Amino acid sequence: SAASTGSEETSASTSQSLPEGDFPETTEKIPAMRKAIAKAMVNSKHTAPHVTLMDEIDVQALWDHRKKFKEIAAEQGTKL
Repeated sequence: SAASTGSEETSASTSQSLPEGDFPETTEKIPAMRKAIAKAMVNSKHTAPHVTLMDEIDVQALWDHRKKFKEIAAEQGTKL
């Protein structure tokens, strides 16, 4: 989030001193390919689920029930 990023930058800048000197600041245009890649990555981050849920269930009773009635159903022409 933006709020936490700001506080992290503040704490990082106070704990580390910047090297002395005059450093020129340059701005470059982002190439179209990099811009497209960045857009796709942001879209993926916003649309992909960030949580995975897994449940385990005991289906042994259901399996036994199916096994019991499978032959009976086959005799009547029904496939289970």
